[in-house]
Amino acid sequence: MIWIFSPVYFDVKSYKKLIENINEVANKNNWGDIKFICVDDTAGIDPEIEELKSHDNLDVLTLPVNMGHQLALVYALREYKNIIQDEDAVFTLDADGEDRPEDLPRLFETLQNQTFKDGCILAKRTSREEDTWFKLNYVFFKVLFKVLTGTVIQSGNFACFKGYYLQTMILHPNFDLCYSSSLVRLNPNKISYVPCPRGIRYEEQSKMNYKRLILHGLRMLMPFIDLICMRGFIGICITYATTLTFLVIMLMENVFSVASLPYMNAILISAIGSSTFLFIFIVMVIFIFLSKSNITHPKYQKN
Repeated sequence: MIWIFSPVYFDVKSYKKLIENINEVANKNNWGDIKFICVDDTAGIDPEIEELKSHDNLDVLTLPVNMGHQLALVYALREYKNIIQDEDAVFTLDADGEDRPEDLPRLFETLQNQTFKDGCILAKRTSREEDTWFKLNYVFFKVLFKVLTGTVIQSGNFACFKGYYLQTMILHPNFDLCYSSSLVRLNPNKISYVPCPRGIRYEEQSKMNYKRLILHGLRMLMPFIDLICMRGFIGICITYATTLTFLVIMLMENVFSVASLPYMNAILISAIGSSTFLFIFIVMVIFIFLSKSNITHPKYQKN
């Protein structure tokens, strides 16, 4: 059995076209049984969702509230966790066509060739159709992500894994923070990447604005909080060591009449300011980590 999960937010027209294209791919590759899971992220507000309920191989899962595409996928995967079998293949992809159905066979083939059940196949983005300004901001985000976490982020919701992975990993609290980056964070040595260009939306314009993108970017960092804390602590140590060095040099200048070094006062002030900022930052990060890392809905707790 192949399961295909997609969050849908006022985008039924695109989702219908996605289903048609996936069915064409499935028939061409003789995949057999497929089950589509439409995750209604409008919480039942979109009346067009009713049109989908007549499909024989499609379930509509209506969320209690609007959660956003990341948490919507997590909610749905947890709901179906006990239904999906160990050897079933599970795909997650967006409903708008930007995750291309024609790339599914390559992800599926890679999954079938994996030697471990708890691995994950991710679509590695090779090109994007957005405007230049968006691409520049995306490059900046990738650099920032690399600096803070030591990891290069190059994937989204487009993923594939076995039912065994779902049953063993989806209850991890990191998934309450962000779906896509948790896939990267939790099993980094068992991930395979398949190069896939970003597709073009089937219908209308994306509802994702810059404010939502910024929030999404921050959420992507959350599963890496432990690494960010560690790198921040190292940064603090280096900054304070630098500050102490400058302080010793200034004392030598004043006590032993050592020749004055240019801009030393400015450098010292800068170092102290930077260290103070880093200290505040790391305290905030630790607070967020401690407050979020152990939170998960009681419904999804293991007995």
